[in-house]
Amino acid sequence: MPSSPPARAPARPPRGRIERLLDDGEEHDHKLGIWYANTRQRRAHLNPAQRAALTALGVTWACPPVPARLRAQGPWGNQAVLRRPLPGSFS
Repeated sequence: MPSSPPARAPARPPRGRIERLLDDGEEHDHKLGIWYANTRQRRAHLNPAQRAALTALGVTWACPPVPARLRAQGPWGNQAVLRRPLPGSFS
C-alpha cells in the first residue's frame, strides 16, 4: 500500500513559532515566526540569491516585484487605472 504524502508546513508560520534546531551538538531555539515576518517586511533589501532561495522553498512573496505599470490594472483586464480624470469628463 502506498504511503501518504508528507504533511506540508503552513504557508506562513505563526509569529510565535519557535523551532528547536541542532547546531554543533547543541540545541538552539530559533524564532521562525518573527524571522519570517521581519524578512517579509524587509524583502526589498534581499539580494537576488536570497530571493531565489526563498522562491525555491515556495515563498511566493520573494519573487521579483512586478513593475507598477503592470500592477495597476483596471477592473476590465489589461486596461490601466486612470490616475486622474480626463479633461471634460464627468467626475
